[in-house]
Amino acid sequence: MLAWVAYNILTTLAEEIAIAAAGFWLLPRLGVRIPVWAVALIMAAWLAWSVFTFHKGRGALNRRPEDVVGAQGFAVTRLEPEGQVKVHGEIWRARTAAAGAIEASTKVEVVSRQGLTLVVRPAGLGQRPPGPVQDAQGDQHEAQPDEHQTEDLEGPQSGRLESR
Repeated sequence: MLAWVAYNILTTLAEEIAIAAAGFWLLPRLGVRIPVWAVALIMAAWLAWSVFTFHKGRGALNRRPEDVVGAQGFAVTRLEPEGQVKVHGEIWRARTAAAGAIEASTKVEVVSRQGLTLVVRPAGLGQRPPGPVQDAQGDQHEAQPDEHQTEDLEGPQSGRLESR
């Protein structure tokens, strides 16, 4: 972890030096004059962006897989089979759990995490919708997930049929 922090500090310092060199040496040689305050403002904005992205990246890397697995979000891009999803306010690289594409803006559920790639499926896949359900006779009743329902059949196929 300490090596990662040191690496980020060194790369940000190198980026700041490159901005200063461009603003004070390269651009004036090309005839473009930028005020000192403008170069300082650009350097400050770049430093703020670097700190922000470091903080966000560190949070994503420190997140335990079980914090993300089971969470719901939505597809930012089309997943065919890879793309991007937004989960917990963060955009992640993602791959579909099964064959077929997932369209952008589709609600997704995280099945697993492999490094910084989430494996997702459309949310609610394989689950019954909550609320009233209409049976074969037209009667409405509340759906009871994971309960077997039985019904008697009449005619040549008489007997009991169990369905889920």
